[in-house]
Amino acid sequence: MALVETMRDTSDASWNQPFGEWSAIRDNHNEMTVRLREKKDLQREMDVTFRIFDDGVGFRYTLPAQPNLKRVNIADELTEFAFAESGTAWWKPAYLWNREEYLYNKTPLDAV
Repeated sequence: MALVETMRDTSDASWNQPFGEWSAIRDNHNEMTVRLREKKDLQREMDVTFRIFDDGVGFRYTLPAQPNLKRVNIADELTEFAFAESGTAWWKPAYLWNREEYLYNKTPLDAV
């Protein structure tokens, strides 16, 4: 795939939720979307949007409407992360019924 376009945005807004520990949630992030296109054949496009927050990062894949992509069948999702340097991770166990009750662990990033 080849890089076609890069778009940037920023947000600093708040929204209210009816439940949870805090009633007001601050959404303060920087965003970058990169559009990628196949180099050969159908030249289909895909966007990858990254959002960077003070305490984390999120991303999503988007397949925009286009002539050579009428239908999509996603068979698997194989996203992986490769960090350039070692670092420290703060994390807690997931997939347990009481996962919000655990204390955070501090370990080397490659031990998570």
